[in-house]
Amino acid sequence: MSAINELNAVLGTPITVVCGDETFTMSLIKEKVREEFQETLHTRAKKYTLGMRTDVDEVTYAKMLSDLRREYLAGEFAIDGKQGSEFIQTVHGIILLLSILMGLPPGRVRELMLDYSEELKSALEVVVSQSTPAKKK
Repeated sequence: MSAINELNAVLGTPITVVCGDETFTMSLIKEKVREEFQETLHTRAKKYTLGMRTDVDEVTYAKMLSDLRREYLAGEFAIDGKQGSEFIQTVHGIILLLSILMGLPPGRVRELMLDYSEELKSALEVVVSQSTPAKKK
């Protein structure tokens, strides 16, 4: 097996999307993408929780921290976890996922979404379908 074939077996065949005169590559949703999504979403939740420290009483804050830890350990910030699957339904969630898949900053993805939302949506649908294992009959 060639090095390219071995790399594609690990990373998956990338999907390209054309936005005007630019062509971008999207990776499939593999473990690295899943980990980055989960860590980014957890970091956002942690920043929010830490920011609430002066806004709530000590008992409430301790519960928030405990809940955050429990949710993280339960995998709720994963793409297919409770928090992750809810977040992915929002514009910010789609921007985060596209940012990771395309290797672009969120601001650049936001700009592309303004003019090329249909192209990005179609490419994302292909990525999701190729990233999801086929169900055995």
